[in-house]
Amino acid sequence: MTRARPKSTLEAIARMTEMAQAGALAVEIARDIGVSPACIIKWAKRADVRLPSRSEAQQRRCADPAVRAQLAEASRVGRPPRSDLVPRWVPADLKGEYIDFAVLYGEECAASRIRQMKAEALAC
Repeated sequence: MTRARPKSTLEAIARMTEMAQAGALAVEIARDIGVSPACIIKWAKRADVRLPSRSEAQQRRCADPAVRAQLAEASRVGRPPRSDLVPRWVPADLKGEYIDFAVLYGEECAASRIRQMKAEALAC
C-alpha cells in the first residue's frame, strides 16, 4: 500500500484493523504503518482485532491460481522455487519436495509431509 503514514495512533489502529481484516500479516501492517510488529500485536490485542497467522496467509496465497501455477512451473522445470512460495521453516534441501507435494496435494499436506520427513531425519 502506498498511502501516507497515519498522523495519530487512532488512525494507525484504524488502518491496522482494515489491513488485518484484509488478511495482512503483522509484519506487513507494521511496515505499512511504520511501527514495529510488536506494536501491531499489542494494538491488536487491545482493540480485539484478530491477526491472521502465517499458515493462514500461506493457505490464502496457495489458493491463488497464479501462485499454484508458479509452484507447478517450478516443480516441472526443476529450478529452485521463489522464496516467497515456500515457507521459511522448510529446509533448503526439502524445498523441491515441498513444491511437488503442494502442487499435487495442497499446502497443508505438503507441510505435514515435510514435518514428517524432518522428524525422520532427526530420529536417525
